[in-house]
Amino acid sequence: MHTPCSIMDACSYCEVATDSIQKSLESGDFDSAAIRLCAYLLEIHNRYLTGEIDAATWRETLRFYRRMTATINDELNIQQSIQGEQNMKLYCETKITVVGKAEPTHSQDGKSTYYRVAVMQNGQATNLPVSEEIYHSIPAGLVEVVLSTVYDDTYKSFKADRLLQIVSVNGQPYSKAVSTSAPEKTAK
Repeated sequence: MHTPCSIMDACSYCEVATDSIQKSLESGDFDSAAIRLCAYLLEIHNRYLTGEIDAATWRETLRFYRRMTATINDELNIQQSIQGEQNMKLYCETKITVVGKAEPTHSQDGKSTYYRVAVMQNGQATNLPVSEEIYHSIPAGLVEVVLSTVYDDTYKSFKADRLLQIVSVNGQPYSKAVSTSAPEKTAK
């Protein structure tokens, strides 16, 4: 038969577990911290099941577990935000002239289709990746557009994110509103 633990014994065990978890957090080993916390919780739960600790001590242990889980999550979020600063996305409104559309290409597995438009800005020309929606929204001809563009530092890629405005087509002002949603079907 086990000797019942006092709440002081459980608190002492909490301190040891906290130190162990804190060392894992300080070293950036979040998996180890989570595993140690779970091991601690299981140990105390087993003691509760065998009658070594009472219900009040078990509830206090669960509160500790929730606080430590929040601490681990906070530390992980801080670490991810620090890493996120190293991997940035830069968004910009870009006014360019679309001079043509490249034929859509397909991935090797055939599951994805890639769309590009030939663009010119300040005498420089290139192909710009766009979504299918943008590709089909741009009319034929020399089309001056305003796009939301994004540079993704992680993938070292630059692409059009959204079509914001069609300014002109072949030098003539464009009056048709740009819609980012599917056209409505009319009832018969």
